[in-house]
Amino acid sequence: MTGNSTVVVTRHPVAALSDGAYVAEVALNRP
Repeated sequence: MTGNSTVVVTRHPVAALSDGAYVAEVALNRP
């Protein structure tokens, strides 16, 4: 995930932020 996110950053920073927010949301949803 981290390596993939780095590639996303080079392509679109906004996409990286969305991915980060998604990961954070999933982490919060986990018990």
